[in-house]
Amino acid sequence: MTDSQPNTQHASSSQPKKNTLSEFIDINHKLISVLGVFTALTVFSYNLALKPIGYALSFVFLTLTVIVWLELWAKFPKRPSSWRLTTFENILSYSTIGVIAYWLLAYREIWRIVLFFPVWLLTISIISYPVTKFGLLEKLFGWKFAQFTIVRYIFGFFLLFLALYIAGIIAAVVTPPINNFLDQLREELDKILPPESVK
Repeated sequence: MTDSQPNTQHASSSQPKKNTLSEFIDINHKLISVLGVFTALTVFSYNLALKPIGYALSFVFLTLTVIVWLELWAKFPKRPSSWRLTTFENILSYSTIGVIAYWLLAYREIWRIVLFFPVWLLTISIISYPVTKFGLLEKLFGWKFAQFTIVRYIFGFFLLFLALYIAGIIAAVVTPPINNFLDQLREELDKILPPESVK
């Protein structure tokens, strides 16, 4: 009996401590507050009297909402968490995705025109991420390339222009199918729900 007690205590102490919701909120309460503020500003900006400015501000605040949400999402623990924290993560993620989906579906007249730009920016981010993350240019050219300042700047501008051009081509190809899919989804929603409840 005396030998089994230390083994039991050791087994219980070796189990990783679960992350709790209160601990997560204590650590990330500022990000959570900023996420709520930007989400509210996304909705508020659309109701401004000057509609073009309201649309633009609403798009900007929606973009900031997505950025803050991604930052907060990256801070959710990977190790075992309490069911409350897991539920909070899922509800927060689904709510943010719901706001994005509503914005895309409710205001189709806007997104048919401007959807190209966020897709273009997203493509640029995807292209530039491995270059900056893994230092591909430094590994490709080595230290000798850094000695030639003018050549480095010229080549840097050329790569920037090439990345913008490639991202533009990809966005131009990808955007129409996305718009078609969103238009069809909106039409299906209009059939199921009254128009007043969708707009």
